[in-house]
Amino acid sequence: MTTGVSVPSAAFEKSLSEKSRITGSSLAPLGARSNQERTSKTMVFLGDDLLPWLTLAIGGALVVGTALALVRPPAERAEGALAQAPLGRSLGQIAIGLVASIWAIASLLS
Repeated sequence: MTTGVSVPSAAFEKSLSEKSRITGSSLAPLGARSNQERTSKTMVFLGDDLLPWLTLAIGGALVVGTALALVRPPAERAEGALAQAPLGRSLGQIAIGLVASIWAIASLLS
């Protein structure tokens, strides 16, 4: 009875072991690479610090946008909109944005 699953031949296994011996690599799961291979061949936008940069941008935008909404509300408001941003919620958002920005700056500087 044939199950349809082929077993690798001895010649195939031998060629794999020879390639591993020559290149110094081992048989690893697909996509698994060492840190040295990953950093030397992969180029990431804004380098390896992409997450701190994004956190700094979002935290800074949260602080600046919310503070501006408190200081200078829009002259014309849509129907059903509040006359001014709620103070408690705005201060909470500013605090969260400050924490995120400070954390991102500390991560970038370390």
